[in-house]
Amino acid sequence: MRPRCDESVTEGRFAIKFFKAAAAAALLLVSLAGQGLAAEVKATGEWAVEAIWTDNWDFVQSKETAGGTDGEEDFNIWQRARTQFEFLANENLKAYLATEIGTNAWGESGVFDLGASAAIINVRRAYVDFNWPDSKVNVQAGFMPFALPAAIGGGSFILDEEASGFSVGAPLTDNVGFLAGYVRALSGDANHRSNHDAFDLGFLVLPLDFDGLSLKPFFVYGFAEADAMAESGGLVQGLLAPNATAAGSRSAWWAGLALEMTMFDPFVLRADFNYGATDAQRTQDEMSGWLFDLSLEYTGWDFVTPELFFAYSSGEDNSTKGDGSSGRMPILAADTWAIGSFYFGGDALLSGSFPSSLDKGQQLGFWLVALSLKDMSFIDKLSHTVNLMYVHGVNDKGIGSNLSTDTNNNVTYGRTLTEKDDLWEVDLNTSYSIYDELTGYLELGYLNADLDEEVWGSGRTGGSAWKCSLGLGYDF
Repeated sequence: MRPRCDESVTEGRFAIKFFKAAAAAALLLVSLAGQGLAAEVKATGEWAVEAIWTDNWDFVQSKETAGGTDGEEDFNIWQRARTQFEFLANENLKAYLATEIGTNAWGESGVFDLGASAAIINVRRAYVDFNWPDSKVNVQAGFMPFALPAAIGGGSFILDEEASGFSVGAPLTDNVGFLAGYVRALSGDANHRSNHDAFDLGFLVLPLDFDGLSLKPFFVYGFAEADAMAESGGLVQGLLAPNATAAGSRSAWWAGLALEMTMFDPFVLRADFNYGATDAQRTQDEMSGWLFDLSLEYTGWDFVTPELFFAYSSGEDNSTKGDGSSGRMPILAADTWAIGSFYFGGDALLSGSFPSSLDKGQQLGFWLVALSLKDMSFIDKLSHTVNLMYVHGVNDKGIGSNLSTDTNNNVTYGRTLTEKDDLWEVDLNTSYSIYDELTGYLELGYLNADLDEEVWGSGRTGGSAWKCSLGLGYDF
């Protein structure tokens, strides 16, 4: 989906040429604006730099390698610059071009190392957004963000990512609307017409908005051809059951509901229910599972906003020993969902948590309870958030020993929790508004995992992990 920053420098130079051409086009449009021939151009951005100190994120107690050195990098500085250009012809027609440099570490070869002439620039979004003439029908098409409805966690656990496709939406009544669309998630080589390597998705959302109540039911259907399953690697990782193979095609579907209730203000109730399943040629390749989350927030105090969370996702049972299907929900791309700001993601900046979609697929099969005390402020421009969370696994204790390796298809020590595993998380996050657009962040996080040695092997008992993140975020 989204281009990543690990391509070669040659590809980066090509991307830079593309960006320069786009920037030149933008300047040309601005110069012609006085003649009424072009669009108004607006630029927004999110630029961030983060220094982070970490320890024991893999929960391996012994850090000594054969060479007698520390087995993990404890300190890094990360940087990312996202810039979006909006080209407005009029109130009914606009286009977007978004670029991204990073996320990369300072000193990374060919990017931010000594003597590097320029970082690799990627195109993050490029799409057209318009209203059909004389109607309220909105159309978007291109490489654009696709996010399924989510009331909790900052994003969907199924899909929240950039992809190529289109959407059509409109209000049906004052309270009911619709949004439908298509995503071409993968096509290995469009010129090789004999290959069966496409991965397509279609979706429908029906937002219902009433006084004090918002409901957003949705449905998604996808089909990945056999060559797509075999060639795409991480793009379809979330469709693979623990003891599945990539052979054969997959069909998948998801349904869900996002709910937000404000009618009992100052209490705000939010909830999500997501269900997904795949259909494959062999039973052991199939998946079906669900995720439910719930939060209750109190907004009546000026000095703090408390919020309670509960979440439960289905897990694997002992059928993974043979040809049984998976009991976990398939996912597509779910970087953004998080409760807390460490184990599930949710950090304010770039690299202060376990953030990837692959981690999300590995983490399914848990229940949790959490408390957040948000936006505590006793000094002007300075605010704090405290997160307390307990997570317990629901996957069968045989999930590791029943498979050939504990990294097989979304089963990983330190990420996947069984019924014998649990962990605690404590976060203390502070932000200071230097300017309206510039914020300084200090995030402290601590995890204590109690992982079962009989499940994961000798010496694998969990332990403590921590982080200290210090950075700047510039939003304009």
